[in-house]
Amino acid sequence: MENKTFCIQPFVNVTTRIQGNHNVCCNISKKEKNISNTTATEFFNSEEIKNMQKSLLRGEKIKDCHTCYFMESNNQVSHREHYNKYYNLRNNKKYEEDLKKLKLNKLKNPLYAEIHISNLCNLKCLTCNERDSSKFHTENKLLGIAEEFNIDYAKIIENKTKAILDVITPDLRFLDIRGGETMLIPEIKEVLSNLPKEKTKNITLKIQTNGTIFPDDIWVNIFKKFKNTKVNISVDAYGNDNHYIRYPSRWEDICKTLDFFKEKNIKFIINTVLSNLNLLVLPKLLDWIYSNQYLNYLYILKDPIYYRYTNLPKELLEKSMIDLQRFKEPFVNRDTNITIENLISNLKKEHKEYDQQWQNFKKEITMRDNARKNSIFKILPELKEYF
Repeated sequence: MENKTFCIQPFVNVTTRIQGNHNVCCNISKKEKNISNTTATEFFNSEEIKNMQKSLLRGEKIKDCHTCYFMESNNQVSHREHYNKYYNLRNNKKYEEDLKKLKLNKLKNPLYAEIHISNLCNLKCLTCNERDSSKFHTENKLLGIAEEFNIDYAKIIENKTKAILDVITPDLRFLDIRGGETMLIPEIKEVLSNLPKEKTKNITLKIQTNGTIFPDDIWVNIFKKFKNTKVNISVDAYGNDNHYIRYPSRWEDICKTLDFFKEKNIKFIINTVLSNLNLLVLPKLLDWIYSNQYLNYLYILKDPIYYRYTNLPKELLEKSMIDLQRFKEPFVNRDTNITIENLISNLKKEHKEYDQQWQNFKKEITMRDNARKNSIFKILPELKEYF
């Protein structure tokens, strides 16, 4: 029988979130194991992870993996499928044999480590949350809606910087560092700068950034000491549209950063989260990505529910479906074409979420616009008659 639930992540990866909780990927939010009582390597070798691995080899579903199951049920390329593809794994019955061939069946340390150090950030993107952006957290406090008023996720504790050092073993091949805005956090620069080249020479460094922070000489030297560097740049719309969604980003700053990475031959990918905030203006962004032949990844937002792209009036969903049909030429990342095709197919369906979540969307946007002295109608005038 075909195994449709297998995921490589628990066999190779540890993700340490902003609260210090260990998980096997960024889409899981378990809280049982934390850097205060368990190292990443201890978590990786725990009975909990071994049992998860056994379940996946048996083709069983893992309840904590609902985000990927949601994406796949909506004809979207999930993280599970993306990472399986990266390791050249396909849906089959022989994953155990594949793991042996790849020498991944007896790893004692993570091959891939993703570490969220601080939520220090210069932006407060609408689809973000207070654990991933200090600016968003501050705004929530001012609005009186913060989930946690007294916690400062921007503050760096020793355990978090030590977590980076703990995962750097001879087995590690990918170090994925995240914020907040990664390139804004001084402690990250300090830790990475002090790593000796002999420990980093076989590691690919992956950085998550919003593209508004221009790399200084310290970052350039950090990039040089790793085997490879890959930069994921979050861009959700083109030009001033991005300023509204990823507030208050400046398009000229992002373009300047991209030009620098191109000049230095540093690999980067444009990451876009698709929501009802950018569905109608997505063609402009896709035109820009295609004309520049940028590598990109199009991710479908799951939460908050009121920002799902399906939460739009039916007439606007139909308009988007028509507008997207012209994208036939292959993107650098062919998965983008698949995502667009699946998106068009999904737009043809009836979506009940609209009735349930539209009022929540209007309430949220009105509150944020008032706080920022901004207006969604600047980028989406089509919405005005529905408010």
